[in-house]
Amino acid sequence: MNSPQGVGIKNTDTEIRDGVWSDGVKPDGADARKNTDDEIKNAVWSDGVKPDGASTGKNYFEQTVPLGINLSQTLNNTAGNKVFITADTRGAQGLVSTDDTKVEKVMLLITGIATNTYAGSNALDCSTATHNQWQIALGAGSWSDLVNGSNPDGQMNDDDWRCKVEGAAVSFSMMFDVTSQITDIDGNIGLQLENGRAEQDSLIVTISAFLKVLYHL
Repeated sequence: MNSPQGVGIKNTDTEIRDGVWSDGVKPDGADARKNTDDEIKNAVWSDGVKPDGASTGKNYFEQTVPLGINLSQTLNNTAGNKVFITADTRGAQGLVSTDDTKVEKVMLLITGIATNTYAGSNALDCSTATHNQWQIALGAGSWSDLVNGSNPDGQMNDDDWRCKVEGAAVSFSMMFDVTSQITDIDGNIGLQLENGRAEQDSLIVTISAFLKVLYHL
């Protein structure tokens, strides 16, 4: 059926809703047929094609929960383990789910500030390779280095947290992918700076630690 230019055939609300057109012609960009609720939910489309950006059937939820807030240790010029969270401390609290099979990814976020109370310049002393290494302990077990894949990101560097004068402070944040290490999402989690050492005495380190958990629902 031909219509004069500018005069079309009005489709009813039902035709528009169900993807059926009165002249049998599908306008550009219109769906060929209505997808059912199950097709949409399960990412199955009537024409067998998944539109760009459409869900693949998994829904995700991210939650950030604290492990410890405003925890302080003082570093001096003698190396020593600085335990911010003891190994037998219950880990994440208030999780929406403790089902480990639903955990997609786990990130450990550490934020903090290093404050120098020494009368002069101060910073971390990492001249010995094993000094100032961040570690976690899981399930009240032994300590292990924090890493990101093959990158030893838990190892601090010489001259980090440089405070040039007494009273100066440096803020910092670090994030570690601990998905492969944490197999019990609500188990015990300890956190320490192994062989923590500063160039001088009186470098006060205060941190807060969080778990960022990505679930598939």
